[in-house]
Amino acid sequence: MDDELFRFFPVRSKILALSFRGRSTGSFGVRERNPLHRPHRGINTEAGRESSVDKMVFSKIRRHLGKTQSQMAQLLGTSLKAIQSFEQGWRNIPGHIERQVLFLLAMKSASSRHNKPCWVIEKCPAETRQNCPAWEFQCGNLCWFINGTICHGELQRSWGEKMEQCRKCEVLRSILSDL
Repeated sequence: MDDELFRFFPVRSKILALSFRGRSTGSFGVRERNPLHRPHRGINTEAGRESSVDKMVFSKIRRHLGKTQSQMAQLLGTSLKAIQSFEQGWRNIPGHIERQVLFLLAMKSASSRHNKPCWVIEKCPAETRQNCPAWEFQCGNLCWFINGTICHGELQRSWGEKMEQCRKCEVLRSILSDL
């Protein structure tokens, strides 16, 4: 690329020029950094919070469910490559996948069905229970699965915000204890 282009678009055109020339390294073999690149941080992108299901837990859950990677991909509606990437830690586990995996684990887990409902464990007042979807749908063992629940007197708006609370809660921890 000629120098006129660099004058108008100095950063982008230099990056483009390097990629067009097939050069991946700068002088002295040092790799040039793309200023537009955002490195992988290992954080679930939803609300910028870490996922409660990391690669090790994901693999344990899959084995506990007795599924191959291919079967898990079909069950979750994703690709085999995505499942492999989750288990290797190459790709973050998105909130919707985390949610499905925990739901499947809860359905397979005998302990989740025999536990007390969340409103008993947390001793929720009647007024709070009346406004909470977990009480409305009578699924106190799956409160962690439903958005909009009222935990510790606070409305949980997003999956990331909710899971931050749920990781500390006895209801979800009892499901994960089966692993």
